[in-house]
Amino acid sequence: MDIDSRYRCYFGRRGYLIDETSGQSKWFAAVWRYWNGERSVVAYWFADTEDEVYAKRQQSKCYKRCTVLFTPSRFC
Repeated sequence: MDIDSRYRCYFGRRGYLIDETSGQSKWFAAVWRYWNGERSVVAYWFADTEDEVYAKRQQSKCYKRCTVLFTPSRFC
């Protein structure tokens, strides 16, 4: 999906989700935007560490337009 610079993107991450391709618990992160009142995912990643998730975000084409949403990294 091409990122239109008129739209703000959001970034969130969460640890300990199951990556369906490997069956392992990993970090998950996503970039999304709102379009016509609905959330539209622009990109998402699984990674072994939180640092890897942030590195993948920095390599994405929407890096400079993302608002980082801080979410708890551990859930009960």
